[in-house]
Amino acid sequence: MPTIALGLMLFFAQASDSLVQVSGSSPGATKVTATKCSQQDSPCQPAPDATQVPVSPSGLFRLSLPCGDRHYFVVSVIGKGRERRELWVVPCGKSAYAAASLRTSLAGFVDRQGGGRPFAASAVPATSGGSPRIGGRSGDGAVVGTLVTGISNSSVGPLVQGETPTGSPNGTNAVFSLAAAPVPGMVAITRNGLRQAQGGDYTLTGNQITFVPGAIPQVGDILLADYWTSSPGSAHGLLGPTHGDTAGSSVSRGALIVGQGVSPVWARLPLGPANQCLVSNGTDAIWNTCLFTGFSPGTIPFTGANGSLDQDPTALLWNKADRKMVIGSNISTRATLYVFDDRQSGAVTELLVRSGSAQGAKPIQQWLANQGDAVAWVNADGGFNVRRVLTNSTSTRAAISDLGTTTDPVGTALGNGDIWFNRTTATWKSREAGQTHVFPQVICSASGTSTTSGGTLGTCSIPSGLLLAGDRLRVEAQFSRTLGSGTFMAEIRLGPTSLMTALQQSTDSSGGMSVSLSVSTTLATWSWQAIRTSAIAGGTGSTGFSPGTAVQFAFLATAVGTTSTVQLDNFAVTRFPAQSNP
Repeated sequence: MPTIALGLMLFFAQASDSLVQVSGSSPGATKVTATKCSQQDSPCQPAPDATQVPVSPSGLFRLSLPCGDRHYFVVSVIGKGRERRELWVVPCGKSAYAAASLRTSLAGFVDRQGGGRPFAASAVPATSGGSPRIGGRSGDGAVVGTLVTGISNSSVGPLVQGETPTGSPNGTNAVFSLAAAPVPGMVAITRNGLRQAQGGDYTLTGNQITFVPGAIPQVGDILLADYWTSSPGSAHGLLGPTHGDTAGSSVSRGALIVGQGVSPVWARLPLGPANQCLVSNGTDAIWNTCLFTGFSPGTIPFTGANGSLDQDPTALLWNKADRKMVIGSNISTRATLYVFDDRQSGAVTELLVRSGSAQGAKPIQQWLANQGDAVAWVNADGGFNVRRVLTNSTSTRAAISDLGTTTDPVGTALGNGDIWFNRTTATWKSREAGQTHVFPQVICSASGTSTTSGGTLGTCSIPSGLLLAGDRLRVEAQFSRTLGSGTFMAEIRLGPTSLMTALQQSTDSSGGMSVSLSVSTTLATWSWQAIRTSAIAGGTGSTGFSPGTAVQFAFLATAVGTTSTVQLDNFAVTRFPAQSNP
């Protein structure tokens, strides 16, 4: 917002601010300069360093000139390409003047558009009626306005120039408002460049302009206002006696203004000591240490439930000397980080690491060797990679446990060397050369007993759900005669069904027996072979069978001759689970 500069011509002693009004439509002054002269008759000229003061469109400007009968000034009024110089005398005792009351004579005239031509000065009365003109040529001078009186210098604030009043020029709206209330008599309103007459075209109440019916602005009209605002008040201290709610004090570097005291007033709080913080004691703002210093050694401060710093010497500790941290307990430990919820009830220790939205193939946790090489890491897909696995099974716990899958895994994630357990077929499987293979299962492998009269020398039970369609079993037994030379009959049974029998002669000191049995959806079929010292025998057989049925194999020796002892040296049952690789 443009304003008239205060304190012009500070090289004049005992200067007083003077408000001057030059009114008229010709030539429309825009700048004013003033320079002191030694005497009235000297050929005074404006000094090169004379300061220019802007003039508002309404002809108002401010000068700071010392008063007195013997102080003469050359005042140059510039506008519309012309410059006119006038000799002024500033009387004492006033702060607002009309140009006509100051002017004593013309100092010269320069027509800048015409190349410049001085002319003789002629006297101009200090007061005159009508409309006297500056100079001796019609149209060259500005019309002198009336005297502005009753205005004290302390009641005038900044000059506002070219403000557009608030309101809509639409042909019906008559009320507009200014940003501030003007000083009475120090306002000019123009409409489309034509000055409006206060009291004739409009009235002014405070900062509100009300146009009369015949002068209401129309659509497209441009309204502009120039005015001096009311006094902004004299300079005074922020904590001075002018304000009734403050405690008197002067400004100091770093100080704060806060409400203090039982009957609070705004007062200065001096700058606190170095490295202290502004805190509240519940009543006042005070300078204090930035952190609570009453912590137990090694405790780590945190924000408590009430928002204040707190500690827990039993659950959150840092050992600076050993560079170790304990969370959830105060137990001394050799670990760099020890996490343990040691509450007497409801204690649960849990360490949670969650992958981010852009985790991708980056591990969510890693373990590094001293050299910085990764020795183990957990992938975002749950994979756990280690250089070596060392396990320790106990009498109550297996070191490795796979809960298994009901169907074999497929897809690009399946690779050679993968191992898994299929719960449906109760089978361990692995991947080699791009194929899925099964692990043979040794169901039984043990030594049997001996007999001198005959009977069952060993058994092997298969639980339900294990012997399935497509499976194959290999059943093997080894008999020997330890005493005597009589004959005996060796037999292998599947439940009540005899899979094979073989007669051992007196000359056969031992004999081996094997059965290869396969299971279909309705049958169990087999082939067998018996090898003894004197002969080799074999055969086949089948019987109805439901896959998944629990069964038992029995190994018998019958019709044992007198004085003979028969021993079942070893028997074994091995399952080869079904697996198709066409």
